[in-house]
Amino acid sequence: MRFGILGTGVVGKTIAARLDGMGHEVMVGTRNPEETTSRAEPDAYGNPPFSVSNTDSLGEQTQRKFPEAKVVKTLHTMNAHLMVDPTQLAGADHTVFVSGDGAEAKAKVTELLQSFGWTDIIDLGDITTARGTEMLLPIWLRLFGALQKPVFNFKIVR
Repeated sequence: MRFGILGTGVVGKTIAARLDGMGHEVMVGTRNPEETTSRAEPDAYGNPPFSVSNTDSLGEQTQRKFPEAKVVKTLHTMNAHLMVDPTQLAGADHTVFVSGDGAEAKAKVTELLQSFGWTDIIDLGDITTARGTEMLLPIWLRLFGALQKPVFNFKIVR
């Protein structure tokens, strides 16, 4: 399968490396090609664009900007290394969420998540449900500070 990764920060590089290691064709895009080889772009956690909440989300903004694209929002509640290897924590017994308007696109993303090792995948619904997972970022950051390590995630107990 062919993938395009936007960004060369920790998340982009980690996902690109995992996909490449699984034999997929990966293209990485960056705003600063000449700087990409010398250093990674800084993580965006805490930058103003990540403050969208309640009435909008970055997922919705992306979908509006590219209406022909099938935007699927996922992997927003954990660090980059856990995204691509959920077995690092509790044998992968924790939850990942999926939001998006296209059923076929969400099915493909779910298949990809399963190939990473995810077993508890919850489809929250259309792209507007990305608001909820994006709003988890502030509590994630506070937990990171309290726990002093980034290897944790949420588990929905049923």
